[in-house]
Amino acid sequence: MLGELGLVPARRHLVLNNSDGGSSGLDLADVEQTVGAPLELVLPRHSTVPLSTNTGAPLLQKGGKDPVTRGLQTLVGRIPPVAAPVRGRLGRRRAAVR
Repeated sequence: MLGELGLVPARRHLVLNNSDGGSSGLDLADVEQTVGAPLELVLPRHSTVPLSTNTGAPLLQKGGKDPVTRGLQTLVGRIPPVAAPVRGRLGRRRAAVR
């Protein structure tokens, strides 16, 4: 389905958020079949998410040990860092010369 819409980038990470472990009748295999790709990560429903949202404290900054924070840390570890732009003496970006 995502491929038909042209929404599958080369480096994608398919994450299912707020999963309840199948108690709602949504089976993980059904999600994978519908999307046409395997899930890389499943983040469970957890009380730390609304608490983080309501207090304005990002989960990764708090460094909790809950399953959602651990899952997000795993996801971040799979994404390669992007090189910072080269800056000149005055702190301005330099134009690339070809």
